Amino acid sequence: MKTKKEIILITGSSGRLGSATVKRLAERFQVIGFDRAGDPHPPTEAEYVCVDLTNDESIDAGIHRVREGYGTKIASVVH
Repeated sequence: MKTKKEIILITGSSGRLGSATVKRLAERFQVIGFDRAGDPHPPTEAEYVCVDLTNDESIDAGIHRVREGYGTKIASVVH
């Protein structure tokens, strides 16, 4: 696991509101951004995981990536 900070998962992390939320929370939390492939400006303060929230398999793969890298505890999901 990379960090001892609590994990915050943010959907739409490359959008206007999502990226502002990432920047605000990154000082206190380990932020993981979920967003679609091809978004032009993923935030640098978070790990970016490509996820299509309309596809169950894509969500499963994204959660699996988070579990492998950070463990099973997520403090919060911001959607």
